[in-house]
Amino acid sequence: MLKNETSFISGFEGKYVTFMVKDEYYGLKVEQILLILGIMDITPIPKSPFFVKGKLQLRGKEIPIVDLRLKFRIPEKEYNEKTSIIILKIMHNEIELWLGIIIDEIHEVLRIFQSEIDINPIFGIEHRSEYISGVARIRNKSIILLDAQKLFNAPELAKIVSILHRSEPCSEMHL
Repeated sequence: MLKNETSFISGFEGKYVTFMVKDEYYGLKVEQILLILGIMDITPIPKSPFFVKGKLQLRGKEIPIVDLRLKFRIPEKEYNEKTSIIILKIMHNEIELWLGIIIDEIHEVLRIFQSEIDINPIFGIEHRSEYISGVARIRNKSIILLDAQKLFNAPELAKIVSILHRSEPCSEMHL
């Protein structure tokens, strides 16, 4: 392994919040997460992308909420007591943006070491690799490590920001 490759991989080493969507385990670095909430009322936003469920008011900010199942083109499932919203902190055009993702279930916080990460995994058609940092193999489980910054491409983020700014108050949707 080359020195540069080692430092690249070690950049993925760290603490991860792991969660499930459908039958897959995913992980996000703790530093990318602001907050984890239980599922709550979400205000719909008209004319938003298919994967945007709406917005939440939190700490004086409007936070767009994305259903990760829809983003990954997995069939929707009814929300339950295990359904959670992970509030991410990402940058868009040098502006910090808070964005929520709905996931099926929080699993655990894990320390993932360099030796447990495969940065060149082979995926089927279900996953687009641009937002995947690698796959950790821990206790006979594969955990797909996501990069919150790359989870949404620039046009998607621009669309989310623009609909958030133009959205008018709507009736709340009870989940």
